[in-house]
Amino acid sequence: SSGINAEYGEGEGHQCGYCNQPNTSISTGLYLVFTSTERYNRLIDRGWRRSGKYLYKPSMDKICCPQYTIKCDVEGFRISRSQRRVLKSFETFLSTSERGSVPGPRGRAPMEGNRHMTDRVTDHMTPLSNTRVSTMDAERVVEGAAAAADSTPSVAPLETLANGHPTYRTALQMAGSKKRRDFRRLRKLKKIAAKRNVEWETLDVRDFGPLPAPPSFRERIDAVLANPRFRLRLVKVGSKEFEETFADTHAVYARYQSTIHGDTPDKCNQSRFHNFLCNSPFQHREVENQGAYHQQYWLDGTLIAVGVLDILPRCLSSVYFYYDPSYEGLTLGTLSALFELHLASKLSRTALPSLRWYYMGFYIHSCRKMRYKGRFRPSYLLCPRGYTWWPLEQCLPQLDAAKYCEFDTERAGETPVTDTEMACQVVISPQDWQPMRYDIFQAIHRAEVGEELPDELTDAIRELYRLAGRENARLICLVSEE
Repeated sequence: SSGINAEYGEGEGHQCGYCNQPNTSISTGLYLVFTSTERYNRLIDRGWRRSGKYLYKPSMDKICCPQYTIKCDVEGFRISRSQRRVLKSFETFLSTSERGSVPGPRGRAPMEGNRHMTDRVTDHMTPLSNTRVSTMDAERVVEGAAAAADSTPSVAPLETLANGHPTYRTALQMAGSKKRRDFRRLRKLKKIAAKRNVEWETLDVRDFGPLPAPPSFRERIDAVLANPRFRLRLVKVGSKEFEETFADTHAVYARYQSTIHGDTPDKCNQSRFHNFLCNSPFQHREVENQGAYHQQYWLDGTLIAVGVLDILPRCLSSVYFYYDPSYEGLTLGTLSALFELHLASKLSRTALPSLRWYYMGFYIHSCRKMRYKGRFRPSYLLCPRGYTWWPLEQCLPQLDAAKYCEFDTERAGETPVTDTEMACQVVISPQDWQPMRYDIFQAIHRAEVGEELPDELTDAIRELYRLAGRENARLICLVSEE
């Protein structure tokens, strides 16, 4: 079974880390002494998250910024255009920069309170020219390109537009990706003509078939990992490799916390770092390929970032991500999510076939700067009442209308704990640390003290069943303060 101490229950409100309102961040917390990866996997499917050994579950209907558990389908993931640009930019940096160099600064993006991507990727198009394009010009170019694509008697009109005409690519961008493909086909045609030493007008673009398929997400990541300057290293917390690099990982963490979050040195010392990101409830039982891990990012032999991960039976759960602020320009936040998705895919195909999901923590729709997790698709949100999963696209209209939503309107919440279940619940007395049934513990207390147990323990058991679910609550031992 799993052990929990008496620090269980809904805490007082604190300042929200997302909107900064006072006393509006409310959650139920518990200190998990030990558990298995399987049981923790079930708990996060009920909206729980961990920080070290401390677990917390936001009180969704009471807080200012409701936090919905979000997960991404690993094998169904398709990299977006903006994510491809981030990955390509990093690959270019590895190929063209000198060893030991750092990237130029980027605009600082808002931070998440307890998780990972530090940069907000925005969709934008880079113009080819500063020349202003009128709406009429754009429409004419698009119409000409569309006519050429439909009839294809000759590609000569495309050359007229491409040579020195600044509106061509701009108009094609407005028309959508199909028109941009026409532009790439034209470039390919001209290259082939140059190699054959003939005029490109004499060639027909239809002779060369469709464009080659773009590389897959897995192939894009593998290309980056093939660069000898960059290395991802997955180390299990508590292992020899972890201990050997502990000083390096803490040093990066201290720089990150002080620069990005403004923490004082005492708030990011080694003891706090260990309790926050190295301590876990999984250490009592070793499970092969599962547990708490650190994914280390090494560039030119220097540690520049660390992703804190939980590898669980059915998911890869992202706990935290931090990096050396000197490398902020690499957009490491987005890169970390892409690399973690790649790791999850690799695990699902090899060591953990049951692993299907990548958990990104909480999605906070009411905080605009925290909507970036919705860009990793297909993603699903957890209903805070029925604990069922719903496609993100289906949830967005409801979240636009109200901060707190229950997506599953048909399924009822957890039924109250019965007297029989209450009697069989296991509790631990702090006097001798012996587990016993609640009804026996209650009888002993009545005989020794001459009165009933306080209502706080009974209420805690009932709340535990409601929030953790029957299957999980039955396996949890509450440590009584009495």
